[in-house]
Amino acid sequence: MKNYFTLEKFSLLYDHYAFIDVPEYYADQLFIQHKVTVRFGNEFQHPDQPYVVIFCKVRKRDRTRFLSALAELNRKMILCGYPEYEEFCTSFIAKMNDGAKALRKKRCKPNEAHPIGETEKRARKEHHDKQRGSWNGVVPVTRVIPNKRAYDRSRAKQADRSLRAAEG
Repeated sequence: MKNYFTLEKFSLLYDHYAFIDVPEYYADQLFIQHKVTVRFGNEFQHPDQPYVVIFCKVRKRDRTRFLSALAELNRKMILCGYPEYEEFCTSFIAKMNDGAKALRKKRCKPNEAHPIGETEKRARKEHHDKQRGSWNGVVPVTRVIPNKRAYDRSRAKQADRSLRAAEG
């Protein structure tokens, strides 16, 4: 019976999990017995259910001890008065898997069979042309406002010409 699910997060040192426990945290005692260091994250509890979903991360080298502690958690829950724990875990994990499958289907669009990088050059060009907007007459060139205090050779020539024209 599975009372946890793995989370797909990239980490060199840690494996990320979410497991189902109760507010009395019976799993903590098992982690201490198995000498597993667990770094806990967020906890979520439905108001109608006595169970808590706890997110955590475990060092990859402690993975087997962590999973054996969670395997013992099933028996401990039954002994401590939670006989419907197994049913809840299987239904909850099935719902989570169905939701993940639905998300994957939503991300994959059936009309786009290939990523845009794998299509031919003409199709890529048409795709990018459709995405490109219009500038509505604005030329997208960076414009620099000239500094009036800095020396400008052409402005100096214009000033000389205007002085000569005024004298002559």
